[in-house]
Amino acid sequence: MLWLIVLLAILHLPLAPTPVHSDSRSSPQETEQEWNVLLHSHGVIAGDWGSVEDLQRQALAAGVDVVILTEQLITEWEWSPPVIRSFWSFRLKNPEARSFREFFRTEPSVKRLGSEEYFDKVERTDQAVPGITLLAGVEVAPYYYWTGAPWSRDLTMWNWQRNILVLDLPEPKDYEELPVLGLHTSLFGSWKILPWAIVLIVCLSLFLYVLNKLYLVRALLAVIPVALLIWSGPPSLEPFSPYRADTGFKPYQTLIDHVNELGGFSMWTQVETSDNHTYMGVGIHTSWHPEVLLETSNYRSFGSIYPASGTMAHEPGNQWDQALISYLEGERRFAPWGWGELALHPQQMQGRDAKRVNEVLSIVRSPDRSPRAILDALKEGKGYAVRATTLDGRLSLDRFMVLSGNATALMGEELDYQGPVSVEAAWSFTGTETQSATVRLIRSGVVVDSVVGTPPMNLTYIEPPYDPGESGAFYRLQIESHGHRLLSNPIFIRYGNEPIPVTDR
Repeated sequence: MLWLIVLLAILHLPLAPTPVHSDSRSSPQETEQEWNVLLHSHGVIAGDWGSVEDLQRQALAAGVDVVILTEQLITEWEWSPPVIRSFWSFRLKNPEARSFREFFRTEPSVKRLGSEEYFDKVERTDQAVPGITLLAGVEVAPYYYWTGAPWSRDLTMWNWQRNILVLDLPEPKDYEELPVLGLHTSLFGSWKILPWAIVLIVCLSLFLYVLNKLYLVRALLAVIPVALLIWSGPPSLEPFSPYRADTGFKPYQTLIDHVNELGGFSMWTQVETSDNHTYMGVGIHTSWHPEVLLETSNYRSFGSIYPASGTMAHEPGNQWDQALISYLEGERRFAPWGWGELALHPQQMQGRDAKRVNEVLSIVRSPDRSPRAILDALKEGKGYAVRATTLDGRLSLDRFMVLSGNATALMGEELDYQGPVSVEAAWSFTGTETQSATVRLIRSGVVVDSVVGTPPMNLTYIEPPYDPGESGAFYRLQIESHGHRLLSNPIFIRYGNEPIPVTDR
């Protein structure tokens, strides 16, 4: 028997058959591994980059492999009285200020630092801390609008906190050209105002000429076009007016489409948080907005888990499932993935209630932890989101796949129907956790199986024949245990044009 083993080794023949996955749209890659990603974090981009290095070191010590920095693109807003609105406006600082003193403090932003310098500093800081990857994008408030007025004591700014994360644009300068309020305000920054400026100069010259000749009546007539030009102002360089409440979701969809055209990644962030405060008599108001997941399309992801949230969009049949179904039906170009986001700021890393750098993670499957590999995996939905409420371990999804015939698909993938469908899953706790967990297997928005028990555990679900006319379906997992939470990204299956007739289930 020994001689046979030696002979096989010499000939490089396998001692056991290797499984082959065929006809799947994306086969599992044996070279891929899981990486712990801290998504949505902030540093101090206008000054001491040592805070970012401290964040990297803390994250590395906590088992994080990748930190994604998402600094604010712009932290200013503007308002103007109706009389001079189209010509000039007040540039206001720090819309999140909660005191008069904070209002006058200039908040750092990518716009102030400059996108070139921002990304150069990220690259240098990444190299300063080995063993962990630092990559960057921006957090964008695409649109806000005003109602009321100071003199009526009801001036209110709406939807400043409807934010989108933007990553993976081709060039740093592309971030400064996003269709976002506040980026394009300089009168001398665009050729579009040139015709207006020429006409204004001509009319003003005519007015001064006739006034110099003491033709008072003619001067009075000449001042009319000057006044009208000043009243109307130059052509707006802003993509949308901040004084109109009827723009709906168009500003957000415009940003999403622009990012897609450049091959980037857009992610709705914290869609179920609100902000309601006032300062200096101005109201700042943003309400929960999970409806954005349905009212906009082709964003690549949303924050399915984050700390300060009573998130419901991920519940079976709610907004996330509805958006995934619309993708299955061909109404969306991209499937919306769910990732974990921490929304971490430096000041939140201190004190008794400080956020932990590994409290919310995106567990990403990719060949390595290079920026390119991580960004591609985020775009493709390869992984899951997880929240840990204690220091001692978290939920772990050890296996989740859909099988049909010889085809197999993992999270973020889809396969064509080749016969009976089965779903396999296994989960556990890292560390020494032993508490019970509730697991729900969701098929196209409906819970089809559930398990309650103490991990490690597993689940196998055999799919009954599907309904006639059903072109496809998706499966995803939801696991909860005393505040711990895990949400997988979906796995899709396409049934083709001739579905098997449904039988009694």
